[in-house]
Amino acid sequence: MIGAVLDFILGAAALRLHRMDARVLTYPRPLCAALAPYRPQIHVSLHRPEKAGPAIEAAKRHGLLGGLNPAPMTRAFDWAGQVDWFVSAPPMVCEFLRSGWGMALVDGRITTCLDASAKGVIGHVDDPFESLTRPGTGLAPFSLCSPCHMQVP
Repeated sequence: MIGAVLDFILGAAALRLHRMDARVLTYPRPLCAALAPYRPQIHVSLHRPEKAGPAIEAAKRHGLLGGLNPAPMTRAFDWAGQVDWFVSAPPMVCEFLRSGWGMALVDGRITTCLDASAKGVIGHVDDPFESLTRPGTGLAPFSLCSPCHMQVP
């Protein structure tokens, strides 16, 4: 099962951390305490209540809670067939491809979207940025785009 997803909004930049859970926020070095001096706004997905609850409390304690994301219940989707879940989200343009967003997986690999299977890995956070932006590299439609409810721009 995919863990909670947190969106850290840092000015105009967004970093999505995949498979975050409350332990990352609270143990051994509390992530919220480390991020507090930078004043990011943390938005917590509610699709795993047992993990979202402690994450919300940690963000509130440090004045970082920016919002909650109820979409897993109100505009649900099955992560392009990666999880057994209903799809009630309307078709929409893929913001990952349109805006050039990537997803940093817990092991540092960078993938194209909400890619729990790591089929769209394009690099690693330790790779030089230029290696991800040369022609023929970087974000592009891949095998999970076809079953996804989002549309390739």
